[in-house]
Amino acid sequence: MRFIQRFLVTLLLGLCASGAAYADVWFTYMEVTCDPAEQKVSIVHIGVHNLKPQPGWHGPVKLPARAGGKQAFRISPELPYAECYMAPGVPVRLKMASGKLGPAGCLGSPPITLSIWVNQRKWMSRRSIAGMDCITTGGGITRFELNNAGVRMCHREQVVVKRESDQWYPNTDPPKWKEACEDKPAAPLSDKVDSAEFPARGRAPVPGTIVIEQGARDALCRQMVVPDVTPFGRAAWAAVPPADAETRLEDPPDQPPGSLSKHYFDIDNDGTPEVVYGLHSFNGYSIADIYFVSPGEATDRAWPRMPPDALALSRYVFPSRHTECAAGRCGPNDDRYLPIQNFTLRGKPAAYTARYLQAQPFVWKEKTYFRLETLSVSEQNIITVLKPVSDAAPEQTCVFRVIEDRL
Repeated sequence: MRFIQRFLVTLLLGLCASGAAYADVWFTYMEVTCDPAEQKVSIVHIGVHNLKPQPGWHGPVKLPARAGGKQAFRISPELPYAECYMAPGVPVRLKMASGKLGPAGCLGSPPITLSIWVNQRKWMSRRSIAGMDCITTGGGITRFELNNAGVRMCHREQVVVKRESDQWYPNTDPPKWKEACEDKPAAPLSDKVDSAEFPARGRAPVPGTIVIEQGARDALCRQMVVPDVTPFGRAAWAAVPPADAETRLEDPPDQPPGSLSKHYFDIDNDGTPEVVYGLHSFNGYSIADIYFVSPGEATDRAWPRMPPDALALSRYVFPSRHTECAAGRCGPNDDRYLPIQNFTLRGKPAAYTARYLQAQPFVWKEKTYFRLETLSVSEQNIITVLKPVSDAAPEQTCVFRVIEDRL
């Protein structure tokens, strides 16, 4: 990302998201012990600062050929899953997942959840373990003990003290905690195998891979998909401009940091390159990119500043249309939605929220395209590519969907 705002977004999200970076990060994992002889699984939640696990750190996380002695290992959001035997013939699968951060950025830790399958039946789904607070203060799940009779779940509670005035408040110097546990009887497992996680035929879609939902026959869309895998075996595919695409469109190349960038390319594919400005908002309300043709010499002379009316005077704005800008609806805090054409998400028509929309222009085979993604949680796994048209709405060329974890 070219500018300070984008760099900060990347840094903040990376520092909060497991696996992206580790400097000064609260890393959450669990110590697991499976004892088929005792017919139980013990899980202890641990959080530490600045842990950078290496391959092999988690231990033996694959299901043994048969239930033997104890199996001890670690699980974290770095792993696709881990498996062991709770009892002879009763396998258990465990998944930890790091949830998504919303557009507010790293104002809190991402939610950490645990999902458990017993004998290929879902037993626990998205049980919150930690996260969602600006500072990790405890209070989350500390341990589970799972057996045929049920489960014991323990968590930390902050000790409170009582003032003489009978007002209660947390003890803050330093905080004190106690463990509280709750026993729950085992609920009957479903008669049906979780076919999404354990399909009867073939393999389930692998989380982290990418499906081309629209444009599978288009050479551009196919070349944008780049398979990759993390050191821990998780798929980490990307949908990025092809290697032979031109992505450095700034003119001049070295520009002062700020919310305004200057470019030179054919933004609307009318055959004529022109001066284009990028407006990159970065605040608690809007993290978005808008590109517009220079309205004229007054704006160019003001560079690297922008006249207040420059956006409204532009003849072409992406992702908005110039007719909408004339009505004063193209500002960085625009609440309008940009539909993802002919695509549904969870049974509803999908759309991007304009004020969270990240747009990356690139030129491929002499045509301009924009790669779009969003910080909105519900559409974070959808990436699209649009080709601007000078006198009509942009053409939707590609729709990519990142396969999400089944939890």
